[in-house]
Amino acid sequence: MTRRADIAPVFVSGDTAAALCEVSRDTWQSWVKAGVVPKPAIDRGQIIRWHWPSVEARLSDADETHRHDPFVQGAINAAKQREAKKGRAGAAA
Repeated sequence: MTRRADIAPVFVSGDTAAALCEVSRDTWQSWVKAGVVPKPAIDRGQIIRWHWPSVEARLSDADETHRHDPFVQGAINAAKQREAKKGRAGAAA
């Protein structure tokens, strides 16, 4: 049986997206307004979700297109740190 923690997110809420990027909800909202991350893929009133693979793709491309933006640099750094933590945890297992 697959544990929930083993399932990669596909559609995430704003709170989850902010947590995955290790930023505040306010920072996440400012990224959305500034176009740093894509707009929500699902917007049905109270149900608002981002397509996480699209967010990751945009942030990985952001390294070149938004190099000067401190918000983007924070997201890039957070993603790199998260991947490094995963690598260390996988190597220890």
